[in-house]
Amino acid sequence: MEATAHVFNNGNCPAVRPPKPFRMGAFEVWTSCDAQTGNIHLCPKPSEVRRQTRLHELLALMGLSDTHMQNLLSISVQVFAPWCKIEASSMRLFPF
Repeated sequence: MEATAHVFNNGNCPAVRPPKPFRMGAFEVWTSCDAQTGNIHLCPKPSEVRRQTRLHELLALMGLSDTHMQNLLSISVQVFAPWCKIEASSMRLFPF
C-alpha cells in the first residue's frame, strides 16, 4: 500500500506525519535507509516493559531464572567495572 505524506518543519527539524493507515501505536520507531533505493523504513520500537517481558519469556524457554541472570549481570559488572562507570546497584534486569 502506498500513500502520500507531507513533510513539514517542527521547529528547525523536518518531520513527516504518516497517513492514518500507516500510524503506529509506538512512542519511538527504529529508522533505516536502503542504500540502493534511498527508501526510508520505519519500524515500531517496543517499549522497555515489552522488551523486558520478551527477555523474561526467552529466559524461561532456556530454563534460566531471573536469579541466574542477576548473577551473570553482577559478574559482568564486576569484570567490566574498571573500564566502565557502571555501578552494580544501578543495574537491574527486571525493574518491575
